[in-house]
Amino acid sequence: MYNLPYEYIAIEGPPKSGKKIFGVKIATRINGRFVPDVEENPYLEKFLKNPKDERLAFLTQLVFLVERGRILLSLKQRSIFKEIIISSFMLEKDKIFAYKFLKEDELLIYNKMYELFYRSIRKPDFVVFFQLTNNELLKRIEKYGTEEEKAIPSRFWKELNDEYNHFAFNYNQTPSLVIKADNLDFRENERGISEILKEIANTTQDKKFFFIEEEN
Repeated sequence: MYNLPYEYIAIEGPPKSGKKIFGVKIATRINGRFVPDVEENPYLEKFLKNPKDERLAFLTQLVFLVERGRILLSLKQRSIFKEIIISSFMLEKDKIFAYKFLKEDELLIYNKMYELFYRSIRKPDFVVFFQLTNNELLKRIEKYGTEEEKAIPSRFWKELNDEYNHFAFNYNQTPSLVIKADNLDFRENERGISEILKEIANTTQDKKFFFIEEEN
């Protein structure tokens, strides 16, 4: 059993970095409660097929913001049992996409709604960031992505990856563990999970960078 000194751990990283699978696996190991990111959005598929439609971009982003905020608000109502919460997202990452797709006047509305949620939600005590190189991200999009994701130009994924890296490096609200994850694919095996749990247990302040060497 791992003695983790946190009540709420959030996992972040670019698409296909393994956030959800890793979260499910560690929640199982520590008998915690896993909280997944929002996956259902009635506008997302339409937006991916027609990304130049500004109306769809705004509606897609608002749905994600409201649903993510609603989930995180619900986490303030803790169970009487002392379970550790593991989420595969943070509200802060919602802004990465908002600032990428929304116009200035839309951002004014978005930011007002964002601040209403952010002031009230349950915030994590610890954050795990997964990092992928651009080449590895593109390989995983090709391997695991939907047809809509595969059709998106590689330039978009590289820019998005850079923004996730910027977010990870500049985040300082809680202790965090930044993990280079090119050689960690939790869809295929559980390599690295035990080591990461040990690092989480031993990281009690500031930011730590972690890398698991390639197997021979």
